[in-house]
Amino acid sequence: MTLMTHKGGWESTEADLASVPVPDSTPSYIPVPYGRLIEEVKLHIPRFGLTVEDERYALARDGNQLFGVLTCKSSHVADWGLAIGLRSSYDRSLAVELVAGSRVFVCDNLAFHGESQASRKHTLNVFRDLPELVYNMLSAVSSLQSKMAFEIEHMREIELSEPRAHDVMVHAVRAKALPASQLPKVIEYWEEMHSNEFGPTGWGLFNAFTAVIGQHDLIRLPPQSKQVEHEAELAVVIGAPGARRVDRAGAQAAVFGYTCANDVTARDLQHSDGQWTRAKGFDSFCPIGPWITTGVDVGDVEVRCEVNEEVRQLGRTKDMVFDVPTLVSYVSHVMTLLPGDVILTGTPAGVSPIVDGDTVTVSIGGLGTLINRVATLE
Repeated sequence: MTLMTHKGGWESTEADLASVPVPDSTPSYIPVPYGRLIEEVKLHIPRFGLTVEDERYALARDGNQLFGVLTCKSSHVADWGLAIGLRSSYDRSLAVELVAGSRVFVCDNLAFHGESQASRKHTLNVFRDLPELVYNMLSAVSSLQSKMAFEIEHMREIELSEPRAHDVMVHAVRAKALPASQLPKVIEYWEEMHSNEFGPTGWGLFNAFTAVIGQHDLIRLPPQSKQVEHEAELAVVIGAPGARRVDRAGAQAAVFGYTCANDVTARDLQHSDGQWTRAKGFDSFCPIGPWITTGVDVGDVEVRCEVNEEVRQLGRTKDMVFDVPTLVSYVSHVMTLLPGDVILTGTPAGVSPIVDGDTVTVSIGGLGTLINRVATLE
């Protein structure tokens, strides 16, 4: 379930959406207010046994385009989730469009995908047809829910031996359904499934595969350290063609986009080792996400870290010791930066220990929120 801003869009609240002026209607054009569209979707959601767990919206083109994703939880199937994507416009560039399913992707570059899709032009009787549009789409998804419930139950009943599970993993890599670099992590999660509610079943293996995708990975506390701390940071993602010995202008041109990062650090090892490789290099110590945002100005945005909803760090990027172009330029004079490389830019005051059971949330203005739980490595 992903909402991505790629072409200059920005994350927005419902209050932001309401502040955008609705254009006047004409005989051939009837704009649907953003709030009315969202209200209609939310009205139908409970009728299908769903509740909204999270909702995210974005605006683009000076507010003339709306994009959104609502993540829902089923009251009928405990292990099944659903997302509803929506988009519309005030400049006639987009119709009222909806997608829904367990795999939804919405981006302001006009990528718009889901298992079920519906649309309606901004023409006469659009308000009359809107409830039926939403209802029919969710009805189609409801059948997917029943199918998914059956498949989950079937996977729960399939017991997998160790050799059989490993054979499935190898086939997944060969079919390019799983990156080879992620295989050790899948094996690790699979072994953990043996001792929890999933067990050595098809459902356990399915969850081992999906656990390596998305932002909610566990931060695992290594036994070598007694003081692991969070560090909320702006992450800079390098784009094509990379950067080698560039000046500030070249450095800015080399930036593809930005995201949130948590530069988790074993502080006691950092002090005792005299260098930072081990302290910052443990598996799971640098969660990044939830997506890459492009075309935004990060010169003065808020950087916030919360642990169990308590604010631990709060700063602004304008207070960084070095700005993004300076950092990228400096690094490019040491090593060649390639597309996909990530540079972390420093953390505000307030770093503090995290312990087993904590939930760490890193939020950066306009870029989204990164959430990770903390668990002891056993």
